[in-house]
Amino acid sequence: MPFYILFFFLKSLNIAKKSDIIHAQWIIPTGFIGVIIKKLYNKPLIITVRGAGLNLSVGSFIWKYFLRYTLKNCDFITANNLEHIRLLKKLNVPENKIKYTPNGIDYNLYKKDNKSKARKKLGLGKE
Repeated sequence: MPFYILFFFLKSLNIAKKSDIIHAQWIIPTGFIGVIIKKLYNKPLIITVRGAGLNLSVGSFIWKYFLRYTLKNCDFITANNLEHIRLLKKLNVPENKIKYTPNGIDYNLYKKDNKSKARKKLGLGKE
């Protein structure tokens, strides 16, 4: 893991230099690395919360410290469910820094079909 983080950091440095914003897809480790790069290049940082990082904060003082530091030093946070927003608020993240952006599904593309019709259409037997 240390080599992954080191190479990720080095590659991110190069990419961030040419970018307008930094967008990390997790709080730890990418968000934490994003905070370091944000400070180096003075670029805005968005973090998308996926859940695992927040779950780590529940039982560990060390993880909670890294999470709070990272979330405090980013510019904007997107969360794809309301439970993540609740946990972010519990970590004292300002509400104006958080945006709820649910994963999108176009329900018009998916229509409920009769199971036997669907099995026949797909060439599946009753079993």
